[in-house]
Amino acid sequence: MHTIATLTTATALVATLVAVACTTSAPEPTAATIPAQTALPTIATIATVPPTSTPYPTETPFVITIPDATPTAVPTPSQTPTATAVPSDSNPIDTATPAPTPNTAPTLTPAAVPTPSPNATPTVPPTQVPAPTAIATQTPPPASTPASTATQIPSPTPTSTPTPTATPEPNYPPEQAALIALYDGTDGANWTNNTNWRTDAPLGTWHGVTTDADGSVTHLDLTYNNLSGQLPAAIGQLSELQQLWLSTNQLTGNIPSEIGNLTQLKMLDLSSNQLSGAIPSQLGNLTNLSELLLSYNELSGDIPPELGNMAQMGSMSLEGNQLTGNIPPQLAMMQSLYGLYLGGNMLEGNIPQELSTPPDLVYLDVSNNRMSGDTSDWPTSLSKLDQFRISDNNFTGCIPVNLRAIRNNDIIYSKLSYCGDPPKQQPVSPDFITWMIGDEVTASEERAARLGLQWLYDYAISVGWPIAGDPITIYLDDDLGLAQILAESDGTVEPGEIDVHLGFVRSTGGFADNDNNYTRASNPGEPVQHDKTVTTIAHETSHIMFQRDLAGFNTTGHGDWSAPLWWTEGMAKLIENIVTSNHGTALPERRRYIVEAADVERCNVPLSDLESTQTYEQFLCAYDVGALAVEFLGSTIGFQNLVNIYTERPEGWGWHQTFEQTFNLTLQDFYTQFTQHRQAGYPTVPHPRTSPTP
Repeated sequence: MHTIATLTTATALVATLVAVACTTSAPEPTAATIPAQTALPTIATIATVPPTSTPYPTETPFVITIPDATPTAVPTPSQTPTATAVPSDSNPIDTATPAPTPNTAPTLTPAAVPTPSPNATPTVPPTQVPAPTAIATQTPPPASTPASTATQIPSPTPTSTPTPTATPEPNYPPEQAALIALYDGTDGANWTNNTNWRTDAPLGTWHGVTTDADGSVTHLDLTYNNLSGQLPAAIGQLSELQQLWLSTNQLTGNIPSEIGNLTQLKMLDLSSNQLSGAIPSQLGNLTNLSELLLSYNELSGDIPPELGNMAQMGSMSLEGNQLTGNIPPQLAMMQSLYGLYLGGNMLEGNIPQELSTPPDLVYLDVSNNRMSGDTSDWPTSLSKLDQFRISDNNFTGCIPVNLRAIRNNDIIYSKLSYCGDPPKQQPVSPDFITWMIGDEVTASEERAARLGLQWLYDYAISVGWPIAGDPITIYLDDDLGLAQILAESDGTVEPGEIDVHLGFVRSTGGFADNDNNYTRASNPGEPVQHDKTVTTIAHETSHIMFQRDLAGFNTTGHGDWSAPLWWTEGMAKLIENIVTSNHGTALPERRRYIVEAADVERCNVPLSDLESTQTYEQFLCAYDVGALAVEFLGSTIGFQNLVNIYTERPEGWGWHQTFEQTFNLTLQDFYTQFTQHRQAGYPTVPHPRTSPTP
C-alpha cells in the first residue's frame, strides 16, 4: 500500500503542474482523437514525472493524477477519454496490490461528472487532488478549445460529417444534351410517355426518338404527350433532325429562333399549343421544309416575309392565331406551295396578286379575318383552286363567275353574290322553327346554320319523309353563350322552349339529350368551320325532327323504345352527309371518309356489339359503322321507308320488335346480311339527292 508521504508536497506538486498546464494553454482532446474503451497502459510503462516546473510541449495536454487505493466501480460512457495514473518521486506506485481507501480520506464523486468504468482511473481524494483528465495520445483539437479543469470532464465532441456536394452534370454530346434540355424544360417527369428519357439507353430507344445508322436524331414525335413549359434554345442542336412533331401539348412561350438552325428539317408541327409571340424570321432558313404547322396557338405580329425563302414549302398552316398585318407577297416565292391556310387571324388588306404565281396552289383559306378590298383585285388564277374560303371578311363587290367552279368553298356562306346573280337572301326556315341568335354570332355563322336546317328540310321532302311540324326552337350562340344558358336552365329546358343548342358554331361535335327535350353541342376553342356547322345542325336537328317528333316521344323519355346506339347515331350521321353533300365535299368523298373510319381496328367488331358501348372508342365506331348499316338498310328497303320505324310504331312497342314488324326482317338476319356487305368492302349504294339552296 502506498500513501501520500507529505500532504504539503503533494499539494505543491499539483499546484506546479496546474500552473504548467495554464501556462501552456494546451488544447483539450476530443472524442474524435481517442478511441472508445481504450485499455489503460500499465504503470510500469509510464515514466515518472518529477515535481518540477519544467513546461511540457504545448501540443500535449497533461494533468497529474494521484491514484487512490481502491478503484470505484462506475460505468464509463462510450468515447469518454481515459486518464493515465502518474506516480510521484517519493511514492512509487505498486503494481501488485492496490491499497484500501483510508477512513480519513473519502473518495470524491462529483455529481456533474460522468463516472469512469470499473477498470478505469482510480478516484482521487477530494481534499487535495482534482479529478483525472485524459492524456491525449493522438492529434489535438483546434487551439481555441478550452483546457479541462479539475472538476469537469468534457462531453465528447461529435465528429462533423462533410456536406455532400452535388454531382456535376456529365458533359453530354450535343444531341443528347438538347433532348435532356427539352425533357427538363417541358416537365418530362409528367409526360404521358417518357420511356428511357434521361437515361444512358441509346437515343433511338427513347420514346418518340428515331435515329439513323450513325446514331443521329432524325425524327422526334412527342405529339399529345403532355409536354408543358417552354421549348429550349438547345433544340437547335439537333442538326440532323428531319421531322419535329410536338403538336397537341401545353407548350408556352416563344418559338425559339434556334429552330432556324435545323436546316435538314422537312416537317415542323407545333400546332395546338399555347405558343405566343412573333413567328421567328429565322424559320426562313429552313429551305428543305415542306410542311409548316403553327395553327391554333396564340402567335401574334406580322407574318415574316422571310418565310418566302422556304423553296420546298408545300403546305403552310398559320390559322387560328392572332396574326396581324397584310399577307406578305413574298410568300408567292414558294413555288412548291399547294396549300396556304391563314384563316382565324386578324389579317388586313386584300389577297395579293402575287399568289397567282405558285403553279400548284389549290387550297387557300383567308376566312375569319379583317381583310378588305374589292374582289376585282383578286388574283386571276383563283379559279384553279380546289378549296377557297373567304367568309367573315369585309370584301366588297361580287364574286367572279369563274370562281363558281370551285366546289369546296365557303362563298355560299358569305354575303357576296356571284356577279350577275341577284343579292343573296337569308335561307327560309319552316314556320315551326324558331331561331334564337346570340349577340356574338356572325352573319356567316347564322347563314351556315340556317342552310343546314333548310337542306335537312328539303331532303326530307325530297325522299317523302313526313314532317310532324311540332315546334322546334334552335338557340345559336358561341361557346360562352351556350354555357350561360345551360347554367341558367340548370341542365333542364321546358318542353318546346329550346330543342337545339348550337354552341358549336366555333367548334365541332355534338351531344344529344332528348329526354330533356334539347340537343346541345359544344367543344370550345376551335375556329369557325361553317361546313361543320351545317353538318352538325343537320345531325342534331334530325334527332329532334324525326327520331323524336315522328315517333311522338315526349320529354319524359322513350319508354321501352331502347333503340341501339348504332341506329340513332348512324341514321343522324348518314343524314348529315347526304343533305350537305351538294356543297363543299361531294358525297362519294364524304362516304370514303366514313368507310375509312369504320375500317380501323377498334371498329372491327360485330354490329350487334354496338347496340350499346362501354368505351369511348366504340362510341365513335357506332357513328361510322352505324351510318353504313343504315345506308345498307335504306338501299334494301328504300330510303323513304327508313322513318317508318317511327311513324308505324305501335303504342308501347320497343325498337327491336318494331324493326322486325316494320321491315319484315329479323334483326339477326339483318346483322348477317350487313356482315357480308362489310366483308365485301362496303360497295357503293345509290342515294336520293337534293340540290341545296344557293
